[in-house]
Amino acid sequence: MGEVMKEANFSLASVKFTTAANINSLVLQNVTKAQRKVKTDKENVAAYELTGLAGGGQQIDRLKKNYSKAVDLLVDLASLQTSFITLDDIIKATNRRVNAIEFVIIPKIERTLNYITQELDEREREEFFRLASSDLSLQFIFELYILNFVLYLCVCRCLFKVLSY
Repeated sequence: MGEVMKEANFSLASVKFTTAANINSLVLQNVTKAQRKVKTDKENVAAYELTGLAGGGQQIDRLKKNYSKAVDLLVDLASLQTSFITLDDIIKATNRRVNAIEFVIIPKIERTLNYITQELDEREREEFFRLASSDLSLQFIFELYILNFVLYLCVCRCLFKVLSY
């Protein structure tokens, strides 16, 4: 981009140097008019006026090409800049969402899970204490344990008899 702008400005300087006339009239011409104009110039040589062509046509063409390139590059640059600004806004919004999830939502869920775990542990301790504090409950649990053991022994004997035959 810098090289194109440098070349365009150098072309403008060379046009101003080669044509003594004001080039604003050429620049302000409408595009629908002729693309190239030839100017005549009169030189006074030994008291005679000689009609000839004014110089600078090639430099003006070069100036036009260089500034066309520069304008095209500036349009591309402006398009990229707009895209970068939009992308930057999207990235900022995404970062805000990530931060909200990381610093608000996840800690809230972790606190809820800790609360649920504590409540379940508390209920388990209360139930164990309730069962352990009652003699009837302990006796009932012991009897169930013995009945399960006796049932297990009966099943084992039956299996042994079946397998023995």
